[in-house]
Amino acid sequence: MMTIYNARTQQKWLTILSCAGMEFLLILGFFLGEIYNNRKDSLILLTLMLGVFLLSVVIYFLLIKFANSVLIFNETGFVRKINQKIVLEVKWDDVICIGTYHIYDFFHIDCGPLFLGIDYYDENHDQKTLNVSFSSKDAKRLKMSQIHKKLDTLSY
Repeated sequence: MMTIYNARTQQKWLTILSCAGMEFLLILGFFLGEIYNNRKDSLILLTLMLGVFLLSVVIYFLLIKFANSVLIFNETGFVRKINQKIVLEVKWDDVICIGTYHIYDFFHIDCGPLFLGIDYYDENHDQKTLNVSFSSKDAKRLKMSQIHKKLDTLSY
């Protein structure tokens, strides 16, 4: 059995780094633009800094709350849980194919996060697709785990 979390750490770090970058640019503009000489401009810029900080805190905690997704792979299939509730159970017999992919940019160069794509049949025998963000480290661990032969096609 292997438990894999839905790339929450990457999402959190991206949020922290982007908000820290915005704060840095605002502070840099504050000192290099000599805005501190004018009280009105200083108050506007400090309000913007506070707003970016509060927005980053809100986004960070929303990611913790809503991106709390976990995939549990075992010998019989896989289970997807969101906030401790089982939302999907699929047996290996119902899995059509499983693989990982990147989003390509204009020049067809791999960029962006890695995604796990699973095509499967649901209980009504309709074809469904599950796409979740994934880390390369987890893809490697899952491929090397030898849980099921369909996982041998994963790339990282």
